[in-house]
Amino acid sequence: MTHVINIIAAPDLIRSEKQDGIVVLIDVIRFTTTLTTALCNGAEWVETYPDMATPLSLKSQGYLTAGERGALRAEGFDLGNSPLEFNSNIVKGRKIAFTTTNGTYAQSLVPSDTQMIAGAFVNLSAVIEYLSQQHCDITFLCSGTHRQPCFEDMLFAGAAAYAIKQNGGYSIPGDTANIALFMYTEALNIGMKEFCLKHSARVQDLYTKLHDDIDFTFKKDIYNSVAIRFDKNKFKIS
Repeated sequence: MTHVINIIAAPDLIRSEKQDGIVVLIDVIRFTTTLTTALCNGAEWVETYPDMATPLSLKSQGYLTAGERGALRAEGFDLGNSPLEFNSNIVKGRKIAFTTTNGTYAQSLVPSDTQMIAGAFVNLSAVIEYLSQQHCDITFLCSGTHRQPCFEDMLFAGAAAYAIKQNGGYSIPGDTANIALFMYTEALNIGMKEFCLKHSARVQDLYTKLHDDIDFTFKKDIYNSVAIRFDKNKFKIS
């Protein structure tokens, strides 16, 4: 049986797309990179919320709070959205309540009974291996930026889709998915980060402010685990 790989370029497009099988949440700069980093550095689990009030309310229950709006740490939160903040000394054994501009919003749109994992370049090979073992349809959901598509999320989706298709048993019928594949193959010539810096004024601007973060988000296979959603809005390591 041949399964289908679908790519949704921005979260609001999910309303017109049917998701069967498994959804891969992508927010390379920076939520899914940071989420994966936190869990691989020992966080017990990460809860995600589209609003800021709910995570802050969980402080009284001992949660570590992480909040970002417009690439900056939101007022009143313990941490922002930099993966470099989430080292083991800070997050090990902690429950984290997290809200971001794009990634947690995208997560909230996917029904809780849909299987979901998080993906980023920092665990690309682990995501590919996990998906290859599922034998089901795959939807890559790009969080984008301010509800619009972005280069880095599409590139990750293209990279993962390319590898999975090479293993056989999958078709990629949609234009969006094939655009992502084309972008990925073009980016191979110069590198993923370099491709984004060349073509995206937004990434160029962010790079002047978040140089170390963005360097980190494009590193491949730092981690060999996958963050899996459970209980509606929580993620833990597989």
